[in-house]
This record gives sequence, structure tokens and C-alpha cells, in this order.
Amino acid sequence: MNRSHRRSEVAAPERPITFRAADDLGAFELAQLWADRTAWPLNERTAYDELAELACMSALAEWLTRWQPIAIHSAVLAGARMEAIAGRSATVVKWRSTAGTSDVFSVTFR
Repeated sequence: MNRSHRRSEVAAPERPITFRAADDLGAFELAQLWADRTAWPLNERTAYDELAELACMSALAEWLTRWQPIAIHSAVLAGARMEAIAGRSATVVKWRSTAGTSDVFSVTFR
């Protein structure tokens, strides 16, 4: 199948090619764009395709990194154990528990 012909039939959404332009989309629109497989051709990729994907990946990673502490805090407030949080995130969670006192923990983001 001629992929370039197919690409002309289905217009791909406009894609940002700089980090700032991708970041300016906002987290939800950026996540939708990233999930839209019609926006990312698999064959016959151009420099524009590569730069757009890199910009979107970088901006989405930045947004998710900003939100991760909030998600960890929410999990703690909901009663999740530190072992469970550490096992489900790409973070290093260290804690110590002493009898009669609150747990002390630190989170290191990779």
C-alpha cells in the first residue's frame, strides 16, 4: 500500500515541532494528540514527523513529571502503602517507620 497516498486522504492533525509549542497545547490536548495514531505516520517519516514526535514526547513527559508528586500525595491520602507507591511509579521512595511517630519518607524522581 502506498502510505503517502493514504496520508493525503486522511489529514493528520496539526503537530507542534518545538517543545514550547507542544507545552503550550496543555496536558490534556497534548495527551490526546500523542494517543492519536493518525497523527504519527509509521512509514516515510520526514524531519517534521520526527521533530513533532520529539516535541510532543518531551512536553508530555514534562507535564507528567509535574503531576507525579500530586499523584503520590493523593495515593498516600487514600491510604496506599509506600511499598505499593514505589512499586507502581518510576520513583525511588525511601521511608522509615518508628513506633508511635509518623512515617518519614522522601521521594526521588528519576
